Amino acid sequence: MASQKACLAFLRDRAAEDAQLPKPETVAADGSRQTVTVEAKSKGVERIGHGRARYAARVWYVNGWPRPDLGQLEYRANWEEHIYECRGRKLVSRTSRGFTNESFEPLQAGPETRH
Repeated sequence: MASQKACLAFLRDRAAEDAQLPKPETVAADGSRQTVTVEAKSKGVERIGHGRARYAARVWYVNGWPRPDLGQLEYRANWEEHIYECRGRKLVSRTSRGFTNESFEPLQAGPETRH
């Protein structure tokens, strides 16, 4: 990056972007659901030594949909973890992605499940 100050600004911008991502569970007319959460992996932008700072977070996307054939709601989640570190003016980034196996919960009788 152009300078350590620019690198730190990048970390702060990324933390601010992540802060805008969380979304409480929304339920569509067909009963499908989505939730977005951000799991902090650092205490915001944190100094970790002389000329070094980092920001890390894991963003979770949880999606669910009704399975009337099973009488269940099926959920799956995927995540992206990013770790950004400034070493002086050098930016080091690491990203990983993953997902969970499906999970289920009883389907509640409601307008979206009645036939």
